[in-house]
Amino acid sequence: TFFEIQNSADFKEVVQGIQSALKSSNDDRNGKWFTFMGGDRDDADYFVSTPFSKFADLDKDEDGVWQVYEKVNGKKKADELRAKFRSSVVDVWSYIYTLNKDLSN
Repeated sequence: TFFEIQNSADFKEVVQGIQSALKSSNDDRNGKWFTFMGGDRDDADYFVSTPFSKFADLDKDEDGVWQVYEKVNGKKKADELRAKFRSSVVDVWSYIYTLNKDLSN
């Protein structure tokens, strides 16, 4: 998932809060966060990548990150963090990439 940001400090605070909630709830999601350098002004600033070994893993029934955060920190804090997220983000979009083993080393 790609994120175009207007307030990087707030966005980082949101991501750190969610990551902390996931860790404290022993959630084993292994998303990796990346920062872009350079590119067009309308490009993403950050993206998170979560590898799956098969498409069926995408259908796993689990709480979303906001639900996990709310269970750990309560509804009031979850609503506050979600508002901070919304005000820090300009746009969010996603792609699914698949490994092409025939073209890879």
